[in-house]
Amino acid sequence: MNLSSVSESVASRWEMGNKLWKCDMCEYTNLVESDQCVKCMSPRPIQVSKSFALEDSIQAQKLSFKQMSLDNWNDLKYRLNQRASQTSRSFLSRSLNHFIDTEFAPFKQSLYMNGSRIKRSNLIHSNGFKQVKKWLRPHEVSVSAEESFLPVSLFSEPSPKDVIQGELGTCWFLSALALLAEKPFLLLNCMVTQKYNLDGLHQVRLCRRGEWIVVNIDDYLPCDKFNQLVFSYGRRRQFWVPFMEKALAKLYGSYEAVARGACAEGLQTLTGEPCEVLYLQLGLSNRPDMEMPHHVGMHHTTPNVTWQKIIISRKLGYLMTTLCYNENLRYESFDKLGLLNRHIYSILDAKEFIHNGNKTQLLRLRNPWGHKEWKGDWSNGWPKWPEQIKKKLSVYSNNNGCFWISFDDVLKYFYDITICKVRADWTESRQSSYFYDYSYGAEVYMITVNQPGVHQFEIELFATGRKSQVFDRNDDPDIDLCLVLCKVNDPNNNSGLKCIAFEHSVEYYITLSASLAPGNYMVFATSIKAISIQNSEKTVYKDQENNHFSYNIIFHGQTSFVLNRAVLATEIITDIFFSVAQKDQRIKHELNGMVRTYVIAGSCTHGIFIENLSTNNAVKVALDITTSKNLESTRLNNLTVDYLYPGTRQLIAFLTPLNYRNGYVIGYKLDTQLYQYCTGGNYPSVPLAFTGLHAVRKI
Repeated sequence: MNLSSVSESVASRWEMGNKLWKCDMCEYTNLVESDQCVKCMSPRPIQVSKSFALEDSIQAQKLSFKQMSLDNWNDLKYRLNQRASQTSRSFLSRSLNHFIDTEFAPFKQSLYMNGSRIKRSNLIHSNGFKQVKKWLRPHEVSVSAEESFLPVSLFSEPSPKDVIQGELGTCWFLSALALLAEKPFLLLNCMVTQKYNLDGLHQVRLCRRGEWIVVNIDDYLPCDKFNQLVFSYGRRRQFWVPFMEKALAKLYGSYEAVARGACAEGLQTLTGEPCEVLYLQLGLSNRPDMEMPHHVGMHHTTPNVTWQKIIISRKLGYLMTTLCYNENLRYESFDKLGLLNRHIYSILDAKEFIHNGNKTQLLRLRNPWGHKEWKGDWSNGWPKWPEQIKKKLSVYSNNNGCFWISFDDVLKYFYDITICKVRADWTESRQSSYFYDYSYGAEVYMITVNQPGVHQFEIELFATGRKSQVFDRNDDPDIDLCLVLCKVNDPNNNSGLKCIAFEHSVEYYITLSASLAPGNYMVFATSIKAISIQNSEKTVYKDQENNHFSYNIIFHGQTSFVLNRAVLATEIITDIFFSVAQKDQRIKHELNGMVRTYVIAGSCTHGIFIENLSTNNAVKVALDITTSKNLESTRLNNLTVDYLYPGTRQLIAFLTPLNYRNGYVIGYKLDTQLYQYCTGGNYPSVPLAFTGLHAVRKI
């Protein structure tokens, strides 16, 4: 194939009449298969025949957005409009008369992150890349004799068993894809093109770090010397599976870039919905290497609580996956059991019943490979199945990758469970901004809930890198993410703030869950490490805007809500973090009750608040963090001395790791003394970038 012959633009090709239609609202040109505009989602102005699946998709989208406010609806339309415009700059071949994507060409460069060879960290997947010898269109791909009589299609009543993983390690994405096949309207929301297009151009909608993006792809797929697909494929000659995998690869630059990942990211990418991860094994030190990027919304729970969450999630129709992993077992041990170590399975169902007088809890799992199943108790071939239960649960020994397993065995051999909270009644808003420092104001989000009752809210924060740097999803996160949700106008606090929920972790994505009654709330999104880095580089970079760390924040509410962005006085940041300290309740009294110390102890930070409760004396606070390792203070000094007037409080220091890839040790000496006379002050002075964090406030 010679791309030099590719000279006619998509726009020119679209002039061929009945292949396309123009939207009356935004004048965007759409493929004939689309029954609504890709940009603004307006319905097609002319009547066309529609398949049942497409009607199902349209109704589902109406259901998804029925409670969205007008502002949020217009915002979504604008964003999809913008993204679709940015991703449509490709070309059609004049001679071959079909679409070739020059932005993600069917060449070796689209396979590898560096354009020619695989990175050392991804060598486990190198065999698959070596098998790629050519790029073929769907009708050129070799299939089994049983499927050879079937026509090429995009969809043909898709089901989870149609999703087959190839030689690329995208089980994190394909497991999520298999779950979406359980809910066709979710799947069709991702596939903008809903019928196979002979011209080759297909459009896929994916959510990257909280932002919906429309991706244009051609239909050339990596194949081996036998003309068979090397990476994922769909049974019955359906090509929605490899097309969506290709769109994901284009979104991140190459197939290699998506060779590993976390279940939560896969579900987020396909649904744009909040995710929660429940850990089944104690400790985070045994996190498998394949879980990159890191997990989000992490929670350790008891088995009973975990089971109840699974049952509730199943009833609500949430999507769930689980990771098979145990660092104490060898590969051979898993293989004998029919399990795959470091492999992600979909959770399809959960059942509980009494068997021999004992409560039995079973999960139905699915291997995205479509074969290799659990061989232990309650497996498909287990001889001790009670016949009535076996019939009720439809247990068959057909080796299709689906099997039942006891919850006790899941706790033993599996590492975590990811829950994707897909709801038809979410009201959502998606916002973008930068992590600004604490010198000239605090950017916050104000939420007003008016509907009576208590409503579930999910708030997600995504790090999106810097404009001046290329974001690599395979890199370890190098900044922390922090979300604080406060009730406003709380009469029990002089600042008027009461912390409802708090999340702080070193991840690319964190989520905060809360149940909110009618009232006014404030959300503060920040990153202490990002501000520290930006502050240290101020003398290096003149273009500060391009070097700010950016983020996307998404609000999901079970009821309608009003959202406003506001900039408040910078001192409010101290009040926000003090509300966190009050909620944490790590309090110590010193000097006969005259001094009160609060500690904010997180997984990646350590904050120290001091309150002077005396009415007559000042307090001298000396902090020495020289015994800490791989830590820095927001005061930018290991030794600090601060003087607090009577009846005041101050955040003395926030400690954060210098390098998150290395371990750190928190060690410090805190000394407080009462002084009868004092002029006040901080030594050394508080850095300008952290002024709002260390403001002195009245008690």
